[in-house]
Amino acid sequence: NGLFIITVICNILVGLYQEIKAKKILDKLKIINQAKVEVIRNNQTKIIPGDEIVLDDLILLKASSQAMVDILITEGEMEVDEALLTGESDNVIKKVDDIILSGSLLIGGKAVGKVIRVGNESYGNTIVKEAKSFKKQHSELRLSIDRILKVVSVLIVPVGLLMFYNQMYVNNSGLNNSIITVVAAMVGMIPEGLVFLISIALAISSIRLSKINTLVQQLFGIETLARVDTICFDKTGTLTNNKMKVKKVINYSSYNIEDIIGSFNRVFSEGNATNNALKDYFGENNLYKESEVVYFSSSRKYSSITFDDLGTIYLGAYQNLCFDEEVVKEINTYTKEGYRVLCLSKLAKDKSVALAIIIIEDELRDNAEEIIDYFYTQEVNVKVISGDDPVTVSNLAKKVKIRNYNKYLDLSKVSDEELVNKVEDTVIFGRVKPYQKKLIVKTLQFNKHVVAMSGDGINDVLALKQADVGISVFSGSDGAKNVSEIILMDDDFSHMSAVVNEGRRVINNINKAACMFLIKTIFSSILAVAVILFNFNYPFIPIQLTIISAFCVGIPTTLLQLESDFNRVKDNFIKNVFVNTVPSALMIVLGIIAFLIFKVNNTVIVLYTAILYCFTLFKVYKADSTYKKAIIYPNIILLGISIVVFKDYLGLDMLANMEYLGLLIAVLWGILILKIIDRFVKK
Repeated sequence: NGLFIITVICNILVGLYQEIKAKKILDKLKIINQAKVEVIRNNQTKIIPGDEIVLDDLILLKASSQAMVDILITEGEMEVDEALLTGESDNVIKKVDDIILSGSLLIGGKAVGKVIRVGNESYGNTIVKEAKSFKKQHSELRLSIDRILKVVSVLIVPVGLLMFYNQMYVNNSGLNNSIITVVAAMVGMIPEGLVFLISIALAISSIRLSKINTLVQQLFGIETLARVDTICFDKTGTLTNNKMKVKKVINYSSYNIEDIIGSFNRVFSEGNATNNALKDYFGENNLYKESEVVYFSSSRKYSSITFDDLGTIYLGAYQNLCFDEEVVKEINTYTKEGYRVLCLSKLAKDKSVALAIIIIEDELRDNAEEIIDYFYTQEVNVKVISGDDPVTVSNLAKKVKIRNYNKYLDLSKVSDEELVNKVEDTVIFGRVKPYQKKLIVKTLQFNKHVVAMSGDGINDVLALKQADVGISVFSGSDGAKNVSEIILMDDDFSHMSAVVNEGRRVINNINKAACMFLIKTIFSSILAVAVILFNFNYPFIPIQLTIISAFCVGIPTTLLQLESDFNRVKDNFIKNVFVNTVPSALMIVLGIIAFLIFKVNNTVIVLYTAILYCFTLFKVYKADSTYKKAIIYPNIILLGISIVVFKDYLGLDMLANMEYLGLLIAVLWGILILKIIDRFVKK
């Protein structure tokens, strides 16, 4: 009768381990990048871990990183995004004697800074704890299980005390029998093993995904991805492989474009894929000396350099730099074919004049079309969010067969209010600022969508953190990786189909397993109340429920977690479970109450309960595959053998012929009612 304690102890240990581990993760994983940094100590450059930074260290600041401490700039300048700290989306230029606060994203430029505050004294730790904390994954599964356990926890103490009083003093069952029956009732009310099963199932999924180079940072991220109905792709690194090449240069001036871009490349020696493409094509040179530099920002969409011999030269998005209708017309012929176009220009009589345009080609991922097609077959809507020209992105989307690729929107030309109203009908979002990415995700969530966001850059952090599940790549920025639930370690988005399928498999199987666990919880709770109200003797002892649970619930549901079930998770957990659970639980408890009223042998009650449990196991799992049959049939056979061989240990008696007949009639009646209810529910 004490065998149930093993499962209870497992639940307690797993629950404690999970909560302690979650607390440690939430304490340690912060949005502030804990990567290694480059510092100057004793006139020597060293690379040290972020937690070894001390006051007065000189730090070399570079683009695509994040400030871990408060820094006073002593040399150079940086373009900084403080959106995570202030909520303001506009980038800020920090020059000598300006302070960069911890948590700020370093967008562009080069600088040296002196550390002025570290640890708990830094701005990020004292003012914006919420902004830097790793988001805790929302889990409908976890919340639903918690709700069920809270209700059971509230009921179990008063029901147990009342039942003990009833058995001991009203029915005069004696101390030993009263304790055993009360324990049986209380054990029946607890879905022991369910938490343990969920933990094991999610852990196994994480291990399976690790074999395809996919890191799951939070177990319940697998569940959330299984429920996703909309995925937002960042174009760069997702549809494309983050590599570009210059396809063509069209010169509209007498200047040597190669010389000018070569000097640009020398000044902006570190940059993104666009910079790398320019360097590969034009190289670097020292022909022109610069006197003033303005780094690229996502808000301006261009950078500029003032050269002593040339004046101020601008390089960036043609929309902000080119106003010649003939040139724009030519540009449009390339953007319609899916190319990016940069404009090189300078001011002449207070007007921007195009010197040249540079046509750049994004390299599409080889499997991009396959990835997109997979999501459509799984009823997941696809949207593309990019900082590039929406026409260019639309044409790239066309190549990978994204549906409604012509429904694009240039976010540089719309207000936030217009964006919110057009999010549902728009597929391609271009010229998107970081805060707008977050707004798109937030609006979709407000419209009852479960949203996944994939991204790899600093400018994706806000959206990744807002999304129900964030997906990043190993080569992405540390900020993006820290706020993502899932990281593709080999940068291969083709793994997404396996990740989604794994999530759906584990959640669908957990839903079925939960049905089997909660049948006992529901019928035991109702039966306990009925016993108190009508002064019945409780018909079970713990070992009887333990043996039924082992062969109808514990063993088969654990093994069936490996069964493939890739259907999209649509309805909520509670609804799914109770549709399958409540009818079976009610038929069991109604049958038991009828047997108690007619004072039938308790062995009949145990057998009736076991048979209806077996029927429900078939009903929930359907036994429609060889693997399911190989699990379900042996467990039912073993249950029958155990009941026959160990009937004395189980407290069971031999039945008379009329008792067998009564059992048969009750079972057939119960199964018939369950089939009728099941057919009605399906309709």
